[in-house]
Amino acid sequence: MESSTPPALSLLDGKRIAVVGAGIAGLSFVVSLRRSWTKDLGVFPEVVHYEREENMPDESHERYSVRIRGAGSSAGAHALRKMKILETTINSGITRPGFARGHTHGYITVKSLDWLRLVSLRDGTRGSPLDADFRIGRLRLRQILHKVASEYGKVNWGSVCSGVTSQQDGRLCLSFDDGKKDVCDFLVVADGANSKIRKYLRPQDNLSFAGPINISVVSRFAESAPPLLNRDWGIVASGNGTALFTCPVDKTTVHWSLSYMANEPGDLPRRPISPELSAQILREAQDMGTAFGDPFRVLVDNSDPTTVRVFNSNDKEPFAHGPANNLPRGVIFIGDSNHAVTPFAGSGANMALLDGHDLAECLCMHRSIDEATKAYDQRSLPRARRLLKNSHYTIAVAHAAGWRWLLISLVLQLFGMLKLLWAQLESS
Repeated sequence: MESSTPPALSLLDGKRIAVVGAGIAGLSFVVSLRRSWTKDLGVFPEVVHYEREENMPDESHERYSVRIRGAGSSAGAHALRKMKILETTINSGITRPGFARGHTHGYITVKSLDWLRLVSLRDGTRGSPLDADFRIGRLRLRQILHKVASEYGKVNWGSVCSGVTSQQDGRLCLSFDDGKKDVCDFLVVADGANSKIRKYLRPQDNLSFAGPINISVVSRFAESAPPLLNRDWGIVASGNGTALFTCPVDKTTVHWSLSYMANEPGDLPRRPISPELSAQILREAQDMGTAFGDPFRVLVDNSDPTTVRVFNSNDKEPFAHGPANNLPRGVIFIGDSNHAVTPFAGSGANMALLDGHDLAECLCMHRSIDEATKAYDQRSLPRARRLLKNSHYTIAVAHAAGWRWLLISLVLQLFGMLKLLWAQLESS
């Protein structure tokens, strides 16, 4: 059983930690480490932070939002609460949780072709709104984390770390694309699904194609998005093998993604995409999505062609750490660099927040790096495997066709009615 008693002096006392990646996972680790540290643990470690992007994007680059879960084993809200930024994050959210059942601040749903809810997959809260799900712009969440993390040190932007080796003294030597080197005691890898460090240390551990190909676009409206599109987020299933995901980004902006199944990954265009090709992709999307009716036509007509992106839905199994797993001692992968998921998981940001927090907490709680790494893996791996399994189930449901979809839709409708009945009984 994991001990909750911190050592007299932390294994991080006076050490140097390198964090590669200033996304949600990497920033979550930095903030959580500072929040978890107490004076009795010794001298706070030197944290050096590297990010391959040239700088933090501004608000004009905000293109989609993420769901933050309020309850359950994959609830990112738990990590935000311990980082003492949950209320700040909620107040910056696109949809904000309310107290009463039936509130209209946004639900995650599965909808039929007439855009009516088959089932809502989120309940209203029974008490504090801090326990409910909400959505926030991904970039906005990252900015909140960065603002707090920057109080403890700067990010070295434009630094591409591509390799790491163990030295004879037990420390780690980092290699960068520009030829520079750096030395640290521990390395936290948070450089995303296409991690260069994972490719260096685990060259056979590649992403796997999960089945769907996605056309992802942002639609912008002059005043406000139509009522069907400006509140709920979720999946509209066609019953013919295609699926449409929509979610609000702000009052005038909606992100949507049309997906369809394929036997193998597509050879897809890379960004930047030319205006001509963007127009062609949107025409193809409209043809494939005719079953979704007028709301989808409105989305396509108001699409921002500069945001068009086509990608394969890829994911991968998580892995454990340490020499027993052929990794250098003190190198730990968090977030997508370890267990990338497709958008159908609906919890990538939650996993990133929890990984960052849990690793920081484990490093503060345990006396050796081996103990801390083992404890972290015991937290992270089960939820990552569970989320991966659930995402494959979601893919199968969203893209079901024929009799399979008829059966699934009946089950969803029954589930929705039972939830409504239960809510009415509880309120009576």
